[in-house]
Amino acid sequence: MKKIVSVIAVSAFLLLTLAGCGGIPDMDAEQEEMVSEYAVSLLLKYDSENHSRLVNVDNFVTAYETAKRIHDQAEEAYYNKLAEEENKRREEAERQEELNNSYSQETPSQGGDYEYSEEGSGSGSGRGDGNGGATVVDTQTIEEFLGVGAFNFAYAGFDVLSDYPEDSMDFVPYISASEGGELCVVYFNVTNNSSEAATLDIIDIVPMTYFKLAINGGSFKSVVRTILEDDIAVYSGTFAAGETKRLVLIAEIREGTIVDNLELRINKGSDTLTKSLR
Repeated sequence: MKKIVSVIAVSAFLLLTLAGCGGIPDMDAEQEEMVSEYAVSLLLKYDSENHSRLVNVDNFVTAYETAKRIHDQAEEAYYNKLAEEENKRREEAERQEELNNSYSQETPSQGGDYEYSEEGSGSGSGRGDGNGGATVVDTQTIEEFLGVGAFNFAYAGFDVLSDYPEDSMDFVPYISASEGGELCVVYFNVTNNSSEAATLDIIDIVPMTYFKLAINGGSFKSVVRTILEDDIAVYSGTFAAGETKRLVLIAEIREGTIVDNLELRINKGSDTLTKSLR
């Protein structure tokens, strides 16, 4: 700092000395202001206590790039997780489809020439039950048969769809019909009739319970077991007192099928319940 002051002092002395050799030139106000600003800028330039108002953008660029890199990594991890969950969902759906195919095989009646998948093609009145007899439409309720007396199951219609749920997003579980097929989604309003919360746990019912649907007098075929939260076939959840939830059973049908008649069959061990829904 002393060196700077010395330089300025010597410069001022030389200016005064040189000025003595001739007349000081006249300057207008603008020129005087320019000289003053220049002198001030020289002083500030060498003043260690003075800091420029100019921002060093390098630090901000570095911070931005770091934040962007962290954001990109987090975003990539998020979508990787979604993809992983989607793969697991598809693998589970394929596994369930294999199980459904095995469950849908009915035991053939002895001495019959027709295939076991075509119930109703044998002799006898009514639709065949796969054992040579006629289907009995029971008066017992679904909840009584399942042994869940606190609940009431009420048929609430059906839809024929390509996907269920229709408005599902990519990362939400859903089911799509196979090529050339459609989904027959059958709705049930399930109500907890008790005065306190109750749990409905279909997959824990012993012996294991299987649901089947027959469309337009065709054979009874197992419903598609899914990982959907509202799938009756695998449902497990708690109802508040008096609460009603809409649950579904899903069967795959041939594309373009008009559903006129709909029947439900529930197998629990050696016991069977058949209900005409539509």
